[in-house]
Parts: sequence; C-alpha cells; structure tokens
Amino acid sequence: MGKLTFGQKIFFSILSVAFLCVMLISGPSLMNTAKHFMQIASDQARTDSLMLATMVEPALVFEREDMAQGILEILQQSPQVISATVYALNPLDGSLNTFANYGDAAAVPEVELVTSSTTHIARVGGHLVAVTPVMSSGEIIGYIRLVASLATINQHFQQTLLYVGIAGGVALLVAGYLAVASRRTIVRPIKDLNAVSRLVAETKDYGKRAKVESEDEVGDLIMSFNSMLDVLQEYDRARWEKEQEILQLNQDLERKVNERTMELQQSMTVLSDTVENLRATQGKLVEQEKMASLGSLVAGVAHEINTPIGVGITASSHLSQSFRELSEKFESGRLTKRDFAEAMGEMKETVQMISKNLERSAALVKSFKMVAVDQSSDDVRPFDVKEYFDSVLMSLNPKLKRTRHRVRLEVPDDLTIVSSPGALSQIITNLVMNSLLHGFEDMESGEIIMRVQRDADGLVFDYFDNGKGIAESIRQRIFDPFVTTARSKGGSGLGTHILYNLVTQVLSGTVVLLNDTAQGVHFRIRIPLTAPGETDNVATAGVG
Repeated sequence: MGKLTFGQKIFFSILSVAFLCVMLISGPSLMNTAKHFMQIASDQARTDSLMLATMVEPALVFEREDMAQGILEILQQSPQVISATVYALNPLDGSLNTFANYGDAAAVPEVELVTSSTTHIARVGGHLVAVTPVMSSGEIIGYIRLVASLATINQHFQQTLLYVGIAGGVALLVAGYLAVASRRTIVRPIKDLNAVSRLVAETKDYGKRAKVESEDEVGDLIMSFNSMLDVLQEYDRARWEKEQEILQLNQDLERKVNERTMELQQSMTVLSDTVENLRATQGKLVEQEKMASLGSLVAGVAHEINTPIGVGITASSHLSQSFRELSEKFESGRLTKRDFAEAMGEMKETVQMISKNLERSAALVKSFKMVAVDQSSDDVRPFDVKEYFDSVLMSLNPKLKRTRHRVRLEVPDDLTIVSSPGALSQIITNLVMNSLLHGFEDMESGEIIMRVQRDADGLVFDYFDNGKGIAESIRQRIFDPFVTTARSKGGSGLGTHILYNLVTQVLSGTVVLLNDTAQGVHFRIRIPLTAPGETDNVATAGVG
C-alpha cells in the first residue's frame, strides 16, 4: 500500500471514526435485541408448557388419553409450536411412557427429561425445548415436552438487523460526504500553498504569494506563510547587497593576502634559519652535557688514581733509600746477616705495597677507559650486564665515597645482552648524578637500588631512590628538554631528556616514571636483549 496523502488521511480518518461510532452504537443494540427476542420466546414456551401441564393433569390422573389428545389440539392456534408430547410416569419403576402426542415429535432429537419440579428450557438448533413436570397432590405424575420454533424470532431479528444496517449505511454516506467536503475545504488551500512553496524553492523568487480563500485556521496559515515570504524577500535583498560588499571585500582581501603572503614567506625563511640554529644549539648543548658528564668522570677518576699512585711513589722512594743503605753496608763490609734479613723483609713489604697500589690504579684506569670509550661511542657489542654495572659504579665511586649514600645492585649472574654499553653507561651515570644532585639534596644518607631482571619482553631495569622525588608540576614533562627545578643552581634540564633519547633511539626501548613509591623516584626502563639488526651476534653473545 502506497503512502497516503494528507487528504486521504482526512477522508479515511472521518470514515473510520464514523464506522467505529456506528459499530459502538449498533453492536450493543443488536445484542440486546437478540437477547430480548430470545427471552420472549423462552417465556412463551415456559408459559405454554405450564398451561398444558395444568390442563392434562386430570387426563393423567384418570388415564384419559383422548382427553389429553384433545387438550394438545389447542396448540394448533400457536403456529410457533411444532410438537408437544405428554409422558406418564409409572409409579412402580419410575419409567416414562408416551401418553399423548401432537405435531412432529421427530423434528427435534430427544433431550434428557430432567426429573425436577421446575420447567427446564433448552435451545436445540433453531428450536426451544421446554420440559415441565405434571403435578398432582404435590407429586410428579408425568411430563410435558413442548418444542417451539425460533423462525419467527430470527425473522424479527433479521428485520432489525436490516434497519440497523440501513441506518449505518446512511450514517457512513453522510460521513463520507462530510469527509469529501472537509478534504476540499482543507486540502485544496494546502495544495495551493505547497505549489507556491515549491515554486519559491525552485526559482528563489520570494515575490510569489499564496492566495487566501478563507478566514479560518488554514487562511491564517497561508497569511503567515505570505508574511514569512515578505521577511525572506527582505532578507534576500539584504543578502544580495551584502554579497556585493563581500565581493568587493574579497578583492581587497586577496590583494592584502598576497602582500601578507610575501611578508610571511620572508618571515618563514628567517624562522627556518632560526630553527636550524636552535637545533644546532640544542645539539651542542646535549653534546656539552654528555662531555660535562664525562669530564666530571675524568676528574673523579683522576683524583681517585692520585692516592694509590702517590702511595706507590712514596713506597718507591723508600725502597730506593733502603737499597742505598743496604748497598753502603755491603760495600763497607758492615753488612750483617740480621741487617740483610731486615732489609729484605722491608723491601718485600714495600714492593707488595707498590704492586697493590699499581694494580688498584690499573683497575681504575681500565674501568674508566672502558666506560669513557663506551660513552663516546654508540657501538653495539655483547657484554655481561652485572660486570658492566660494576664497572660503571666503580667509575662513579669517587662521587659516591664522599657521601654516606648507599647503592644496592640487584643483577642476576650470567646475563649477557647485545646492545650499546656506552648508552647504558650514560643512562646509569645520569640517573645516579640526578639522585646525588637533586634527589638527595639536603639529605645525609640516601639509598639507590638498581634492580635488573629478564622477562618475556626483554631486559627490565628498575631504578629507585628514596630522595625527595619529583614535583608534580613537572612529572608529566620530565623527559622534555630544558625541564629542571635547579636552573638557579646551574641545571640545564637535559639529563632526563638525554636519558629518554638514549633509551628510545639508541637502545630501542621505553622509559617511564612510575608513581608507585611513597618517597623518591622509580624509573622503569625496558630494552630488548638483542639490539635491532644484531641478530647475528646472538650466538656470539650467548644470551642466557
């Protein structure tokens, strides 16, 4: 079914309401009429059966069948009665015997005779069957079975139904006429209004107007529509004037844009040069920060080496003096066995002292050399993680031994990776120096924990300190360049930025600042066990 138009909706709505009203009025009326006719038929059948029961009582008492048959003949005056049967009750066995009969008893099937003292009426098809007991001296002596036709009742009901149908049809015709008239009165002006609106929409001619044919709500709607067109016409005229102004402004603006574009291009050239200079300056600052860290390492190691070398020089001078004294006693013949033994024991201790201090210096130089070379290079090689951590901490020992701060290292044995040791050394150095300079500021005794473990994703390096932590104002920007809380003390703000670049770019890992400690900081660094592109070195590294 297609979509209904507004006029069709009005037409079918009015017809539907009229039909519903007719059904609501005629339906209950027909039901009451049918019920009334049926009640009349039932009362008539009950009355006839009671009358016959009273009349045939003497005939049953005196067993006069002819008398009973004559009484039944009276029913010829009642055309609705089809048959009537008188039954005599045998007092000995309670059986019923047909005593007299009128009409066609076989027209209605036999119904059970209700042995009661009241009249029983049942509807069988298009008939009413009334069974009434015949009483004598308060006892039942027989029954009257009366069958009446409902044809007359049905005929009256059909006539009533016809009258109601005619009245309903007339009502629907009147409703249809009203629906058509309403449709013409309402829909035609709306169609004209729709045609004008479409024409205005297609031609953009706001001078069109819809015709007002009535002074009702539809007329008010059309007048409102025409008023809207008046406003739109005024707006359209103002719009056209504004468009002309905008066109002129666009021409002026295009000229100004060309002038500003040339100025902007010149500014962009200057800005590009400035950005390049800033990038170069940032690179230099980052390199200076790295070299400053390495210079601080050199100064600390140099100071640390001075002590064993100084002890070695003093011991060497003492050894030379002891040797000259022993040589003079030998040449003069004053050398005794006791003097010789004492001199030999003293020189042995001196040599051991020199050897021990030289070995210590050599270890410091070796550790410094390895760390310094690694920090100045991004070469990738296999190395033992625990051994390398020990070497880096040994190079930082001159900075640590001046304080009461403690470093606890938790690294498993036999853990070898293929990566850039120089980047890892700079990471450890930056973290430790940040803790010493910032975290443990105004603290006498702090603790640093470096925990390394291996998981399915690679190497996990957790760095903790129990210092004063990082301010909430810069936690989200901690890895940005030039972010520092110690700028007044000479801080550059590049330490954690270098750390972030080393982890993400050189080691191909990730670094985050976690907020899971009540005091201090917790950095978590994840790096692969094998640097990208170094798969061939895994067998050589023996990653365990």
